[in-house]
Amino acid sequence: MAVSKEASVFVGASALGALAAGYSPAMYSLSLELYARRGGSPSEAGRLFGAMSVIQALGNQIVGPSLFGLLYIKTVATFPEAMFYAFAAAVLFALFFLFLVRIPSDPEATVVIDAVMWK
Repeated sequence: MAVSKEASVFVGASALGALAAGYSPAMYSLSLELYARRGGSPSEAGRLFGAMSVIQALGNQIVGPSLFGLLYIKTVATFPEAMFYAFAAAVLFALFFLFLVRIPSDPEATVVIDAVMWK
């Protein structure tokens, strides 16, 4: 979006970006599965989601608007595309840390796979 000079390219990139709507439910599902595999009780899922909601609210309501607002104030006159590059950098930063998450192997799943393969 930062390099688009035509409205159609901008609209297309924006529509493509709308596909990220499934990110939040997928992350909540993944975190609940990881929590359950590490021995967490399903009855404590509310505590997990509450903690995640606090972190999300801090980022979405306090830190994010402050940082991007300051960036907008400083760059709107000279480099208005900086906002898009900052968004891209934030996404890459988050993806980097997301790739550091390792899902532990499930011994029960291995047994099921082995039983199916050796029938």
